[in-house]
Amino acid sequence: MAIILLVEDENFLRDCLYQALLQTGHSVHQATGAMALTVLEQCGQAIDMLITDVLMPGANGVDLALAVLQQRPGIPIIFMSGYGEEIMTRYPEAPKAVFLAKPFLPSHLARIVVTLLTLRSLQDAREDVLVDPKADSREVQSIPRTSCNLPTALAARYCLGELSGHRRELYEDHFFGCTICAEQVRELSDFLDMLRSSRGPFRK
Repeated sequence: MAIILLVEDENFLRDCLYQALLQTGHSVHQATGAMALTVLEQCGQAIDMLITDVLMPGANGVDLALAVLQQRPGIPIIFMSGYGEEIMTRYPEAPKAVFLAKPFLPSHLARIVVTLLTLRSLQDAREDVLVDPKADSREVQSIPRTSCNLPTALAARYCLGELSGHRRELYEDHFFGCTICAEQVRELSDFLDMLRSSRGPFRK
């Protein structure tokens, strides 16, 4: 379960997004732009993701994002705006983030949140869970296809292009014949495709 800070000045929209995010099983702190820094002071160290409007009365989401990242470096950021992504040209200092143009369905945001948090947790997996680079393809192919215990992090690193050379070849030898790993690769590839189609590449 992740802890999400949701910042939006439109009460109805904020409530809709709040309810959609709760259904993903995460804990959500919500705030207006004016209250965001106060909420951040109360729970900043525990925040796993920030979702914020860009332009709000008396506040902007970019400054808030930079403040959050001071406390929690590297957490996923989602910017929202009804002005389109060109609004971000005003903020060259903006951190790497996903951008969502309003309007969008709350369920669409919830799917992106799940995707980003999944990818973040998998990218944080330790290197030592990967296939032994000294192994040969016969060892990898001998892993039972119906009870495979290779970690999901391996599929994530494969999809993200973080496996190279011998490790990539070993994993391909295995997952092309393993229904469990093949499904993991398919699901993660779908996650990445969904992110690319929904908002283009990560900013920066």
